[in-house]
Amino acid sequence: MVRPVSLRPGYEFAPVIKGGWQLAGDHGPVDRARAVADMERFLDAGITAFDCADIYTGVEEMIGEFIGRVRRNRGGKAADAIKVHTMLTHLRC
Repeated sequence: MVRPVSLRPGYEFAPVIKGGWQLAGDHGPVDRARAVADMERFLDAGITAFDCADIYTGVEEMIGEFIGRVRRNRGGKAADAIKVHTMLTHLRC
């Protein structure tokens, strides 16, 4: 089990973050149902942080499906413990 760390007061997550790049499908087909089930297995192992980026097409939706599933099956407290980190791109025009 991975023990959480505090990034700032009130913001805790596992120091290991599950990346999402491989779920974008650029490296081969992705079984969406299996990917969502795998996210739940990571949660069971104590991994509560998941990574996204604007180039990971469709990954945000899969993570949203995963969080919804957790909320339905385990309750709001379990779902609220999940953190999604993403790269924020700022364009200056």
